[in-house]
This record gives sequence, structure tokens and C-alpha cells, in this order.
Amino acid sequence: MFFLFALFLADFERYVKVDGEENLTKGEIYYISPFHFYLNVKEPLRQVFFERGDTLIIYYPLHKRAFKFHLLNPFSLPLLAEVKSVNIALLRLGMRILRKETNGERNRFIWTSSAGEYVEIEEEKGHIVYFKYLHKKMGLKTEINFSKFIKIENSWIPTEITATGSGRGKRVRQKWLFYNVRTDIAIPDSIKNFKIPQGIPVEVGEL
Repeated sequence: MFFLFALFLADFERYVKVDGEENLTKGEIYYISPFHFYLNVKEPLRQVFFERGDTLIIYYPLHKRAFKFHLLNPFSLPLLAEVKSVNIALLRLGMRILRKETNGERNRFIWTSSAGEYVEIEEEKGHIVYFKYLHKKMGLKTEINFSKFIKIENSWIPTEITATGSGRGKRVRQKWLFYNVRTDIAIPDSIKNFKIPQGIPVEVGEL
């Protein structure tokens, strides 16, 4: 069986508030790269979230239901890490760097795209501390703050992420807490390339 090494594996708590309604989920995350991760949600309801590229799959094993979404906002789940891999991901999304600004140990990068997208990244010592995404034509906005970093081997990993997002008539606030963080975890192909089991009905939409 083929194995890939995840950047990190961690237990998580995710607090979400959407238009005044709040909920808490708990589970574990395999973070492989920007726009490629696997969430095994254990509470309050068993779920699998799998994002790769601009596609998000949500699978409910007990209810035998699945959803497949095309992500209009690729940063709706604010799971980013070191600058280098995020820059590569932005290039793959067709964006280009407009300018770089330096203030002491903090660098600020501005990215744009022909589709009307704007990205602002602030980093210190190679890890992201602030991220902003705007899509002017579609009215999408996401702001993310990363804090409480821990260093494991050569990786700086944020153990707290807060984010706000708006668009399509909704406003979403998120707070992620990571603990029991492990790095260089070998993961099986069934997680790296998760697929909805055969025979499960799939609803398709956009987020």
C-alpha cells in the first residue's frame, strides 16, 4: 500500500458560528498540504471532510450520505501552514505575486489574479501569521489569523486559528484549536485519495 507523509496529524476542536448559530466539532486532521487534507470528525456526529484542490467532499458513514462541493472560495476552511507551500498553491490557482514588503522580521506578500482575486499574506520566519482573500467579482472575503505556534523539528505549526468569512449572503466565524500534534505521519492511500464508497448517493453543489 502506498503511503504519503502528512505535514502533521493532530486532534482538533472547531468552533463555528454561522449567522448566529453556533456549533462545536471534534476529531482529528491529517494536514497534507494547502487544499489537501482529511478531517475525521468524531463529535457530535461522525463525518469525513476531504478537500483536494477546489473540491470538498463531506461523507456521513452512519447515514450513508455524501456531498460533493465545488469551492468558490478555496480558503473557506482556513487550514494553511508554511509560506512556501501556500505560494506554490497560489501559483497553481493562476495567481501572480504583485509585490513584497518587508518590515523587520515580518514580510508581506500581495497576490492578484485576472479573475479579480486578491491575496495578502504576512509571515514571520517562514510561517504565516495573517492571511486575507478577496474575490471582488463574487463578493467573497476571508481573513485568517494564526497564533500559538509550536516548533516540531523544522516545522512551525499554529495551534490556534481564527477566521471570518463572508459571501453569498452568509457570515461565518471559525476558531480551530489543535493539540497532540505529530509530524511526518505516514498516511495510507485511502486517506490521501479518499473516495466516497460505491453505492452511496451523492449530492452535488457549490460553496
